[in-house]
Amino acid sequence: MLHSIINNSKKFYTNFILNFACGVILTPQRKTIPSIAKTLNITCCSIYRFLKKQRPYVSFSPQRFFNYIKPFSQDGFFVIDDSVVTKQFSKSIEGTSEVFDTITNRSCLGLSLITLAWTNGNETIPLVYALWYNKDVAKEEYKTKIALAQELILSIPSSINAQGLIFDGLYATKEMREFLVQMNIRFVARAATNRVVESIGVKRALKQHPALKLRKNEHSRTIKAEWHGLMLYYTVEKRKDKNGETSIVFLVSNFPDSSKEYVRIYKLRWGIEMFHRTAKQSLGLKDCQSTNLDMQKVRICNLFYIYAFLQHQKKLRKASSVELVIRSLQMLKREDLLIALVAFNQIFHKSCIYKHILLILTLLNTGGVLLNIE
Repeated sequence: MLHSIINNSKKFYTNFILNFACGVILTPQRKTIPSIAKTLNITCCSIYRFLKKQRPYVSFSPQRFFNYIKPFSQDGFFVIDDSVVTKQFSKSIEGTSEVFDTITNRSCLGLSLITLAWTNGNETIPLVYALWYNKDVAKEEYKTKIALAQELILSIPSSINAQGLIFDGLYATKEMREFLVQMNIRFVARAATNRVVESIGVKRALKQHPALKLRKNEHSRTIKAEWHGLMLYYTVEKRKDKNGETSIVFLVSNFPDSSKEYVRIYKLRWGIEMFHRTAKQSLGLKDCQSTNLDMQKVRICNLFYIYAFLQHQKKLRKASSVELVIRSLQMLKREDLLIALVAFNQIFHKSCIYKHILLILTLLNTGGVLLNIE
Protein backbone atom coordinates (compact mmCIF):
# COMPACT_ATOMS: atom_id res chain seq x y z
CA MET A 1 0.00 0.00 0.00
CA LEU A 2 1.25 3.46 -0.84
CA HIS A 3 1.42 6.02 1.93
CA SER A 4 1.62 9.80 2.03
CA ILE A 5 3.61 11.93 4.46
CA ILE A 6 2.46 11.83 8.08
CA ASN A 7 1.45 15.30 9.23
CA ASN A 8 4.03 15.84 11.95
CA SER A 9 6.94 15.27 9.58
CA LYS A 10 5.59 16.91 6.45
CA LYS A 11 7.84 19.97 6.53
CA PHE A 12 10.86 17.87 7.49
CA TYR A 13 10.50 15.51 4.55
CA THR A 14 9.47 18.27 2.14
CA ASN A 15 12.75 20.05 2.86
CA PHE A 16 14.72 16.88 2.21
CA ILE A 17 12.81 15.95 -0.96
CA LEU A 18 13.23 19.39 -2.51
CA ASN A 19 16.94 19.43 -1.76
CA PHE A 20 17.39 15.89 -3.05
CA ALA A 21 15.58 16.87 -6.27
CA CYS A 22 17.86 19.88 -6.52
CA GLY A 23 20.90 17.62 -6.12
CA VAL A 24 19.71 15.19 -8.80
CA ILE A 25 19.16 18.00 -11.32
CA LEU A 26 22.40 19.88 -10.59
CA THR A 27 24.69 16.85 -10.44
CA PRO A 28 26.43 16.39 -13.81
CA GLN A 29 26.77 13.01 -15.49
CA ARG A 30 26.24 10.02 -13.13
CA LYS A 31 23.63 10.68 -10.43
CA THR A 32 25.06 8.41 -7.74
CA ILE A 33 24.50 9.19 -4.06
CA PRO A 34 28.19 10.19 -3.57
CA SER A 35 27.92 12.60 -6.52
CA ILE A 36 24.62 14.07 -5.28
CA ALA A 37 26.08 14.41 -1.76
CA LYS A 38 29.04 16.32 -3.19
CA THR A 39 26.71 18.66 -5.07
CA LEU A 40 24.69 19.32 -1.89
CA ASN A 41 27.86 19.57 0.23
CA ILE A 42 26.71 16.93 2.73
CA THR A 43 27.78 13.37 3.57
CA CYS A 44 26.62 10.25 1.73
CA CYS A 45 25.51 8.75 5.04
CA SER A 46 23.08 11.62 5.57
CA ILE A 47 21.35 11.01 2.25
CA TYR A 48 21.30 7.23 2.70
CA ARG A 49 19.83 7.63 6.18
CA PHE A 50 16.99 9.86 5.08
CA LEU A 51 16.23 7.95 1.90
CA LYS A 52 15.97 4.84 4.06
CA LYS A 53 13.60 6.64 6.43
CA GLN A 54 11.57 7.95 3.52
CA ARG A 55 10.78 4.41 2.35
CA PRO A 56 8.82 3.70 -0.82
CA TYR A 57 6.22 6.37 -1.50
CA VAL A 58 6.30 7.81 2.02
CA SER A 59 6.05 11.23 0.41
CA PHE A 60 3.99 10.62 -2.69
CA SER A 61 0.98 8.39 -3.17
CA PRO A 62 -0.47 7.75 -6.64
CA GLN A 63 -3.48 9.78 -5.53
CA ARG A 64 -1.28 12.91 -5.35
CA PHE A 65 -0.17 12.41 -8.95
CA PHE A 66 -3.74 11.73 -10.07
CA ASN A 67 -4.95 14.83 -8.22
CA TYR A 68 -2.24 16.85 -9.94
CA ILE A 69 -3.45 15.91 -13.45
CA LYS A 70 -7.17 15.98 -12.58
CA PRO A 71 -7.85 19.57 -13.80
CA PHE A 72 -6.52 18.79 -17.28
CA SER A 73 -6.70 14.98 -17.52
CA GLN A 74 -9.55 15.07 -20.05
CA ASP A 75 -7.20 16.73 -22.56
CA GLY A 76 -4.94 13.69 -22.90
CA PHE A 77 -4.53 9.93 -22.77
CA PHE A 78 -3.16 7.38 -20.34
CA VAL A 79 -0.24 5.40 -21.71
CA ILE A 80 1.41 2.20 -20.48
CA ASP A 81 4.91 1.09 -21.37
CA ASP A 82 7.77 -0.87 -19.84
CA SER A 83 11.50 -0.30 -19.85
CA VAL A 84 14.53 -2.27 -18.69
CA VAL A 85 16.71 -0.53 -16.10
CA THR A 86 20.07 -2.25 -16.46
CA LYS A 87 21.95 -3.12 -13.27
CA GLN A 88 24.60 -5.29 -14.90
CA PHE A 89 27.32 -4.50 -12.35
CA SER A 90 25.19 -5.21 -9.27
CA LYS A 91 24.13 -8.84 -9.12
CA SER A 92 23.27 -8.48 -5.44
CA ILE A 93 20.49 -5.88 -5.94
CA GLU A 94 17.17 -7.28 -4.70
CA GLY A 95 14.70 -8.02 -7.48
CA THR A 96 17.21 -7.98 -10.34
CA SER A 97 17.16 -10.84 -12.82
CA GLU A 98 17.91 -11.62 -16.45
CA VAL A 99 15.46 -9.52 -18.48
CA PHE A 100 15.22 -9.03 -22.23
CA ASP A 101 15.97 -5.51 -23.43
CA THR A 102 14.13 -4.75 -26.69
CA ILE A 103 16.44 -1.78 -27.34
CA THR A 104 19.61 -3.87 -27.48
CA ASN A 105 17.80 -7.12 -28.43
CA ARG A 106 19.62 -9.11 -25.77
CA SER A 107 19.19 -10.20 -22.17
CA CYS A 108 20.81 -8.27 -19.34
CA LEU A 109 20.74 -8.05 -15.56
CA GLY A 110 18.27 -5.43 -14.41
CA LEU A 111 14.82 -4.35 -13.28
CA SER A 112 11.76 -4.28 -15.54
CA LEU A 113 9.80 -1.08 -14.89
CA ILE A 114 6.16 -0.84 -16.05
CA THR A 115 4.88 2.74 -15.97
CA LEU A 116 1.41 4.23 -16.27
CA ALA A 117 1.62 7.87 -17.35
CA TRP A 118 -0.64 10.61 -18.67
CA THR A 119 0.22 12.54 -21.82
CA ASN A 120 -1.24 15.09 -24.20
CA GLY A 121 1.72 15.08 -26.58
CA ASN A 122 3.34 18.16 -25.08
CA GLU A 123 3.37 17.13 -21.43
CA THR A 124 3.88 13.66 -19.93
CA ILE A 125 3.33 12.94 -16.22
CA PRO A 126 4.33 9.53 -14.78
CA LEU A 127 1.66 8.42 -12.30
CA VAL A 128 2.29 4.96 -10.87
CA TYR A 129 4.49 1.97 -11.64
CA ALA A 130 5.01 -1.73 -11.05
CA LEU A 131 8.17 -3.82 -11.13
CA TRP A 132 8.01 -7.09 -13.04
CA TYR A 133 10.06 -10.01 -11.72
CA ASN A 134 10.66 -13.27 -13.54
CA LYS A 135 9.52 -16.59 -12.07
CA ASP A 136 12.92 -17.33 -10.52
CA VAL A 137 12.69 -14.15 -8.41
CA ALA A 138 8.92 -13.85 -7.82
CA LYS A 139 8.31 -17.59 -7.30
CA GLU A 140 4.70 -18.14 -6.12
CA GLU A 141 3.96 -14.39 -6.34
CA TYR A 142 4.77 -14.28 -10.07
CA LYS A 143 2.54 -12.07 -12.24
CA THR A 144 2.64 -11.46 -15.96
CA LYS A 145 3.24 -7.98 -17.36
CA ILE A 146 -0.36 -8.00 -18.60
CA ALA A 147 -1.65 -8.66 -15.06
CA LEU A 148 0.53 -5.89 -13.63
CA ALA A 149 -0.59 -3.47 -16.35
CA GLN A 150 -4.23 -4.24 -15.53
CA GLU A 151 -3.55 -3.53 -11.84
CA LEU A 152 -2.12 -0.13 -12.80
CA ILE A 153 -5.21 0.61 -14.90
CA LEU A 154 -7.49 -0.38 -12.01
CA SER A 155 -5.62 2.09 -9.78
CA ILE A 156 -6.94 5.03 -11.84
CA PRO A 157 -9.61 6.85 -9.78
CA SER A 158 -13.05 7.03 -11.38
CA SER A 159 -12.92 10.82 -11.05
CA ILE A 160 -9.99 11.06 -13.49
CA ASN A 161 -11.29 11.32 -17.04
CA ALA A 162 -8.82 10.83 -19.88
CA GLN A 163 -9.69 10.21 -23.52
CA GLY A 164 -8.40 6.65 -23.54
CA LEU A 165 -5.36 4.40 -23.23
CA ILE A 166 -2.34 3.88 -25.50
CA PHE A 167 0.05 0.92 -25.43
CA ASP A 168 2.40 -1.00 -27.71
CA GLY A 169 2.10 -4.45 -29.20
CA LEU A 170 3.45 -6.24 -26.13
CA TYR A 171 0.22 -5.49 -24.25
CA ALA A 172 -2.15 -5.95 -27.20
CA THR A 173 -3.20 -9.44 -26.14
CA LYS A 174 -6.66 -10.99 -26.20
CA GLU A 175 -6.73 -10.84 -22.39
CA MET A 176 -5.94 -7.12 -22.34
CA ARG A 177 -8.41 -6.22 -25.08
CA GLU A 178 -11.25 -8.13 -23.40
CA PHE A 179 -10.35 -6.42 -20.11
CA LEU A 180 -10.49 -2.94 -21.68
CA VAL A 181 -13.75 -3.66 -23.50
CA GLN A 182 -15.26 -4.89 -20.23
CA MET A 183 -13.99 -1.75 -18.43
CA ASN A 184 -15.38 0.42 -21.25
CA ILE A 185 -11.96 2.01 -21.82
CA ARG A 186 -11.11 3.29 -25.29
CA PHE A 187 -7.67 2.30 -26.56
CA VAL A 188 -5.26 2.60 -29.46
CA ALA A 189 -2.44 0.06 -29.64
CA ARG A 190 0.14 -1.43 -31.96
CA ALA A 191 -0.95 -4.69 -33.60
CA ALA A 192 1.30 -7.55 -34.66
CA THR A 193 1.53 -7.95 -38.43
CA ASN A 194 0.76 -11.69 -38.21
CA ARG A 195 -2.49 -11.15 -36.28
CA VAL A 196 -5.23 -13.06 -38.15
CA VAL A 197 -8.49 -11.11 -38.51
CA GLU A 198 -11.69 -11.58 -40.49
CA SER A 199 -13.22 -8.77 -42.58
CA ILE A 200 -15.53 -8.77 -45.62
CA GLY A 201 -15.59 -12.56 -45.46
CA VAL A 202 -11.80 -12.88 -45.72
CA LYS A 203 -9.71 -14.31 -42.86
CA ARG A 204 -6.04 -13.37 -43.19
CA ALA A 205 -3.08 -11.98 -41.28
CA LEU A 206 -3.04 -8.18 -41.17
CA LYS A 207 -0.01 -7.92 -43.46
CA GLN A 208 -1.74 -10.11 -46.06
CA HIS A 209 -5.33 -8.91 -45.78
CA PRO A 210 -6.57 -7.42 -49.09
CA ALA A 211 -8.73 -4.84 -47.29
CA LEU A 212 -5.56 -3.35 -45.76
CA LYS A 213 -3.56 -3.02 -48.97
CA LEU A 214 -2.70 0.65 -49.48
CA ARG A 215 -2.97 2.29 -52.87
CA LYS A 216 0.01 4.08 -54.38
CA ASN A 217 -0.77 7.52 -52.90
CA GLU A 218 -2.54 6.25 -49.78
CA HIS A 219 -0.80 6.63 -46.40
CA SER A 220 -3.32 5.01 -44.05
CA ARG A 221 -6.58 3.07 -44.04
CA THR A 222 -8.91 1.61 -41.41
CA ILE A 223 -11.19 -1.42 -41.55
CA LYS A 224 -13.51 -3.09 -39.05
CA ALA A 225 -12.59 -6.72 -38.45
CA GLU A 226 -13.23 -9.59 -36.05
CA TRP A 227 -10.51 -11.16 -33.91
CA HIS A 228 -11.34 -13.85 -31.32
CA GLY A 229 -14.97 -12.69 -31.23
CA LEU A 230 -14.07 -9.02 -30.76
CA MET A 231 -15.07 -6.47 -33.40
CA LEU A 232 -12.22 -3.96 -33.54
CA TYR A 233 -10.85 -1.28 -35.85
CA TYR A 234 -7.55 -2.03 -37.59
CA THR A 235 -5.46 0.67 -39.23
CA VAL A 236 -2.54 0.26 -41.62
CA GLU A 237 -0.07 3.14 -41.84
CA LYS A 238 2.82 3.73 -44.22
CA ARG A 239 5.73 5.40 -42.41
CA LYS A 240 9.06 6.87 -43.43
CA ASP A 241 11.94 6.97 -40.98
CA LYS A 242 14.65 9.66 -40.80
CA ASN A 243 16.68 7.73 -43.39
CA GLY A 244 13.79 7.72 -45.85
CA GLU A 245 13.09 4.01 -45.40
CA THR A 246 9.41 3.01 -45.70
CA SER A 247 7.75 0.67 -43.21
CA ILE A 248 4.22 -0.59 -42.65
CA VAL A 249 2.68 -0.38 -39.17
CA PHE A 250 -0.66 -1.77 -37.95
CA LEU A 251 -2.77 -0.27 -35.16
CA VAL A 252 -5.86 -1.58 -33.37
CA SER A 253 -8.58 0.29 -31.49
CA ASN A 254 -12.05 -0.32 -30.07
CA PHE A 255 -13.83 2.88 -31.10
CA PRO A 256 -14.70 4.36 -34.51
CA ASP A 257 -12.62 7.23 -35.88
CA SER A 258 -10.57 8.21 -38.91
CA SER A 259 -7.29 6.49 -39.73
CA LYS A 260 -5.45 9.82 -39.38
CA GLU A 261 -6.82 10.23 -35.85
CA TYR A 262 -5.71 6.74 -34.82
CA VAL A 263 -2.22 7.51 -36.14
CA ARG A 264 -2.15 10.85 -34.33
CA ILE A 265 -3.21 9.29 -31.03
CA TYR A 266 -0.67 6.48 -31.19
CA LYS A 267 2.15 8.95 -31.81
CA LEU A 268 1.40 10.43 -28.36
CA ARG A 269 3.03 7.29 -26.93
CA TRP A 270 6.40 8.91 -27.67
CA GLY A 271 6.02 10.89 -24.43
CA ILE A 272 6.48 7.83 -22.21
CA GLU A 273 9.41 6.67 -24.34
CA MET A 274 11.07 10.02 -23.64
CA PHE A 275 10.29 9.70 -19.93
CA HIS A 276 12.04 6.35 -19.66
CA ARG A 277 15.00 7.59 -21.70
CA THR A 278 15.39 10.77 -19.64
CA ALA A 279 14.92 8.88 -16.37
CA LYS A 280 17.77 6.52 -17.20
CA GLN A 281 20.15 8.85 -19.02
CA SER A 282 19.68 12.20 -17.25
CA LEU A 283 17.99 11.60 -13.88
CA GLY A 284 20.06 8.72 -12.52
CA LEU A 285 17.60 5.82 -12.62
CA LYS A 286 20.29 3.47 -13.93
CA ASP A 287 22.92 4.92 -11.54
CA CYS A 288 21.27 3.80 -8.29
CA GLN A 289 23.28 0.79 -7.11
CA SER A 290 21.71 0.27 -3.69
CA THR A 291 21.27 -3.44 -3.00
CA ASN A 292 18.04 -2.75 -1.07
CA LEU A 293 14.94 -2.91 -3.28
CA ASP A 294 13.10 -0.38 -1.11
CA MET A 295 15.87 2.13 -1.79
CA GLN A 296 15.53 1.52 -5.53
CA LYS A 297 11.79 2.21 -5.19
CA VAL A 298 12.46 5.42 -3.27
CA ARG A 299 14.64 6.64 -6.14
CA ILE A 300 11.87 5.84 -8.63
CA CYS A 301 9.34 7.63 -6.43
CA ASN A 302 11.45 10.79 -6.23
CA LEU A 303 12.23 10.57 -9.93
CA PHE A 304 8.50 10.65 -10.80
CA TYR A 305 8.18 13.86 -8.81
CA ILE A 306 11.29 15.41 -10.41
CA TYR A 307 10.01 14.59 -13.90
CA ALA A 308 6.64 16.20 -13.14
CA PHE A 309 8.57 19.31 -12.04
CA LEU A 310 10.61 19.27 -15.27
CA GLN A 311 7.43 19.00 -17.34
CA HIS A 312 6.01 21.99 -15.47
CA GLN A 313 9.19 23.95 -16.21
CA LYS A 314 9.04 22.87 -19.86
CA LYS A 315 5.56 24.36 -20.11
CA LEU A 316 6.56 27.60 -18.35
CA ARG A 317 9.69 28.03 -20.47
CA LYS A 318 7.95 26.91 -23.69
CA ALA A 319 10.91 24.59 -24.24
CA SER A 320 10.95 21.95 -26.95
CA SER A 321 12.35 19.16 -24.75
CA VAL A 322 13.00 18.16 -21.14
CA GLU A 323 16.72 17.85 -21.91
CA LEU A 324 16.83 21.56 -22.77
CA VAL A 325 15.04 22.32 -19.50
CA ILE A 326 17.59 20.29 -17.52
CA ARG A 327 20.48 22.13 -19.17
CA SER A 328 18.83 25.48 -18.41
CA LEU A 329 18.18 24.56 -14.77
CA GLN A 330 21.77 23.40 -14.33
CA MET A 331 22.87 26.95 -15.09
CA LEU A 332 20.84 28.34 -12.16
CA LYS A 333 22.14 28.98 -8.68
CA ARG A 334 21.03 26.37 -6.18
CA GLU A 335 18.86 28.90 -4.32
CA ASP A 336 16.98 29.84 -7.52
CA LEU A 337 16.37 26.20 -8.39
CA LEU A 338 15.07 25.54 -4.87
CA ILE A 339 12.65 28.45 -5.15
CA ALA A 340 11.31 26.98 -8.41
CA LEU A 341 10.95 23.58 -6.72
CA VAL A 342 9.12 25.13 -3.76
CA ALA A 343 6.68 26.87 -6.09
CA PHE A 344 5.98 23.65 -7.96
CA ASN A 345 5.64 21.69 -4.72
CA GLN A 346 2.75 23.91 -3.67
CA ILE A 347 1.02 23.35 -7.00
CA PHE A 348 1.62 19.61 -6.80
CA HIS A 349 0.34 19.23 -3.25
CA LYS A 350 -2.31 21.95 -3.58
CA SER A 351 -1.33 23.53 -0.27
CA CYS A 352 -2.73 26.86 0.82
CA ILE A 353 -0.99 30.04 -0.33
CA TYR A 354 -0.09 30.89 3.27
CA LYS A 355 2.13 27.81 3.61
CA HIS A 356 3.57 28.58 0.19
CA ILE A 357 4.68 32.03 1.31
CA LEU A 358 6.07 30.74 4.61
CA LEU A 359 8.18 28.10 2.88
CA ILE A 360 9.60 30.58 0.37
CA LEU A 361 10.41 33.04 3.17
CA THR A 362 12.14 30.25 5.11
CA LEU A 363 14.11 29.40 1.99
CA LEU A 364 15.19 32.99 1.44
CA ASN A 365 16.07 33.57 5.10
CA THR A 366 18.33 30.50 5.18
CA GLY A 367 20.15 31.38 1.98
CA GLY A 368 18.38 28.65 0.04
CA VAL A 369 19.61 25.88 2.35
CA LEU A 370 16.70 23.87 3.72
CA LEU A 371 18.51 20.59 4.14
CA ASN A 372 19.59 20.25 7.75
CA ILE A 373 20.27 16.56 8.19
CA GLU A 374 23.70 16.34 9.77
